[in-house]
Amino acid sequence: MIPEILATLACGIFAGAAIYVNLVEQPARLSCGIALAITEWRPSYQRGTVMQASLAFIGSVLAFFSAWLSRDPAWIVGGALRVFGVADADGRPLTVSPDADRTIMRSGTGGLY
Repeated sequence: MIPEILATLACGIFAGAAIYVNLVEQPARLSCGIALAITEWRPSYQRGTVMQASLAFIGSVLAFFSAWLSRDPAWIVGGALRVFGVADADGRPLTVSPDADRTIMRSGTGGLY
């Protein structure tokens, strides 16, 4: 029972952080102007990637462990979706062009979160 709770907690924290970034952080960045938003966005994105990858890894490992303990395949599906969802979002390279940065900032998160 403990691995299931911890897996759900890790995925819940992951989802909460993603929602917070989309509803609070990104609009705040954009309200400060594109140049300042880009300056803040790069280090923030790099730190966020580490946090998201860690939570996704922990949640997935615990989900797979829960599946092994409970023999419930739903945990395998949840763990696999978490791994593949993060690999898709965080596998994209950071942009290096100022024009690309402006495009990403104007479009919200550019599909990164």
